[in-house]
Amino acid sequence: MSDVSAETARRSPEKNSETTRLDVARALYADVDSRPVTDLEGRTCRTQPTGDQIPTLRTGIASRGCEYQSAQDIANATGILDFGDIWRQVRREAVQVHSGRGAGSGVAIGATPDTCIVATNAHVVRPDLFGARARERESGNAVVMADGTRYPATVGHVDVANDRAALVVRTGARTAEVCRPARIAENPGEIGRGLAVGFPGGASSPYAHPAQLDGIQRALSQPRGGRRNQPEIFTRSNTIEGNSGGPIYNDRREVVGLVTRGPDPWQVPNNARTEREFDAVLRRYSIGTPINPTIRDTMIRESLRVTAPQPRQR
Repeated sequence: MSDVSAETARRSPEKNSETTRLDVARALYADVDSRPVTDLEGRTCRTQPTGDQIPTLRTGIASRGCEYQSAQDIANATGILDFGDIWRQVRREAVQVHSGRGAGSGVAIGATPDTCIVATNAHVVRPDLFGARARERESGNAVVMADGTRYPATVGHVDVANDRAALVVRTGARTAEVCRPARIAENPGEIGRGLAVGFPGGASSPYAHPAQLDGIQRALSQPRGGRRNQPEIFTRSNTIEGNSGGPIYNDRREVVGLVTRGPDPWQVPNNARTEREFDAVLRRYSIGTPINPTIRDTMIRESLRVTAPQPRQR
């Protein structure tokens, strides 16, 4: 073999490896918007993800955003295989919800030929029902779908007791393209590995939040909306304001619930001696409201009933 042939053969695996990484990167972000990743205040990150890197908030670690882990590293740390493939799916299903001056997260759960049904938290779209001042609530709701386009939305279903709501998003002729309803788990109370997906803080790009699902507990106290003795999903994950309403997935890519809030201080083990240590403890836990196929079907049915055109009065 000539020296040139030998050099070509030596470099070939490296080239193939680089091509594979590029293919993985393209696959991760295919069919979704090309907006840059932002930090938790909505500013474009100076460093953007490369290869199979995924924007991540890691459990127990304070972050301003713009931190990435490779899909392989997350898979190794969590035991969830094919994390890159999972991320490619779930970021198409997760959406950002805008309501008045606030924002939260959500997930597509159903569709009609010209609308997308999105599940989120009731306190995201109806904060007035949870103690917010009337002037803090504005009538306009909108949803930014995975393609980066903002669509008008109408509140169709509200369940204050369980902090769940559904929006009917007017996606029109692009519904089939932009609305990817998630699969819903039959058993939201299972224990195991998973992840939350959402738009933490003021981020306008989705983040992954690797999670340990610890099953369902009962809410003994909840200041917002007067919840008491309602089922809640307890997870070990780092979610913050802005994640509210975002999906919590099991390791089979099924939604088990929606992120609702952080834990009450008495709900977490705590040996912190400083405020910073205590904040780190809180960043290891988050609470969600469960969802199952029956709940999903009710949300969709009620949303379509409420938003259906009314017959004209003669």
